[in-house]
Amino acid sequence: MVNKAVRDLIVENFGEQRWIEIADNVGVDHHFISMRGYDDKVTFDLVAKASETLDIPADDLLRQFGSYWIRFTASEGYGHIVSLFGDSLGEFLENLGNDLHARVSLTMPELQPPEFYTEKLSETRYRVHYSSHRVGLKPMVQGLLEGLAIRFEEPAEVKHIESESGETVREVFEINLLKH
Repeated sequence: MVNKAVRDLIVENFGEQRWIEIADNVGVDHHFISMRGYDDKVTFDLVAKASETLDIPADDLLRQFGSYWIRFTASEGYGHIVSLFGDSLGEFLENLGNDLHARVSLTMPELQPPEFYTEKLSETRYRVHYSSHRVGLKPMVQGLLEGLAIRFEEPAEVKHIESESGETVREVFEINLLKH
């Protein structure tokens, strides 16, 4: 599903021809099957080649993809899952670690999801802890959090505040809801 979303993001923003060029240079089909698992290397190769071809830093592309992912998953029939975890960005963040990926794993058993833990610092401030075995996805996670703010129509500032590498990658983000 991730590679299909990468494809759709590129087609939507840069056109089908650019996508074909990128896919051909990576040596993959022009279309991906949503529910089929693909090796992470394919995804990272697509991002690297898209970055080079489109002259966009990979981190910027990953951040854009993270935000796009929220809209994409809703269009693929997973939008209701977001709604199950809250009616606002704050509620969603508070429930983020409560089996979101476990529910998705029921339909995709090969999924190797990240883990999230959220601290509520105040009514408008949250700290989100992300950990994964995948390296280099900090910009994507920041984009995901920004995409959730858009999804809930709640302006928010998302800042990365801490990194830790080891057996797993750990990233910490702070989300400040910007109340009108």
